[in-house]
Amino acid sequence: MKVSVRDTGIGLSRESMDKLFTSFQRFDLQRNQSMEGTGLGLSICKQLSELMGGTVYAESEYGKGSMFCCEIPQKIGSEVPVGKVELIREKTGVDSAADEVAEGKTTVRELSEGSSLIDRKLGLKYTGEDEGVYEEILDSYVKVGHKKLPLIRELCRRETWKDYVTEVHALKSTSLSIGAEGLSEAAAELEKAGKAGEYELIREKNEDLLMLYGEVLAACEGMLYRPADKREVMETIPPVSDRKVLSEELLTNYALRMEKAVRSFDNDEIVVICNELAGYSYRGVDLGERFAAVREAAEDFECEKAGETAKQIFEELR
Repeated sequence: MKVSVRDTGIGLSRESMDKLFTSFQRFDLQRNQSMEGTGLGLSICKQLSELMGGTVYAESEYGKGSMFCCEIPQKIGSEVPVGKVELIREKTGVDSAADEVAEGKTTVRELSEGSSLIDRKLGLKYTGEDEGVYEEILDSYVKVGHKKLPLIRELCRRETWKDYVTEVHALKSTSLSIGAEGLSEAAAELEKAGKAGEYELIREKNEDLLMLYGEVLAACEGMLYRPADKREVMETIPPVSDRKVLSEELLTNYALRMEKAVRSFDNDEIVVICNELAGYSYRGVDLGERFAAVREAAEDFECEKAGETAKQIFEELR
């Protein structure tokens, strides 16, 4: 039995690969400072796999992602087929969707529009079929959601039931307005339980609700994401003579925004910031030229280098 998981994350260097399955190891601490972990996960996986006569290994390209594989020898317990894989694929559309993305035929946004978690048509009914308004609602839903999700968890932990009921009631309504009917129904169930004093049911099902909430938020972000958006800014950089003068306040805002992008390894966002800054001058300095090296590093997926260069530039400008 072979199981492979491929990601499109930040990848691993050759030096890190050599220590990958060693206990209590974390790599690129500056680059991964926002990520938690003990460094035990892969070590434990390796031990368990070897106990079953198997193995675990990984392949990675620095800056582009990794693939982790687990192979375990298995006996055939029965010749009876477990099912028709082709039918499963046809029903879920996983294979065909992945192939279309690989061939560049389908965007992430188009795939997300077909998400089983969100009925876009249902959401559009609440906006009078206005796509622009619907996307604004989705954007607001995501921004609020990242604050509401931990709040609901905390209210449950503290057993502040009155406030909990208020929050899940709001979640029920807003989720239905974007077409997330399943999440709306799950929230309605716990709202009803809270009003009836069935707190044990809430304790039992709250984490399932929040897991579903997180999946819906991720689906919303996929629907809002347009790969082309961040690159379009490149075409709108004005000539030096037409550039506006950047204020100190705006410079500080750009510095904070750049820091956040670096922490989350968002190279595309770094490119966007550099392109926006190219539309300004600051104390006679051509910011387009000044941040060119930062943009170049980000386009080469060298986020750490881009961050260090940007930090130095902002310090010099101040």
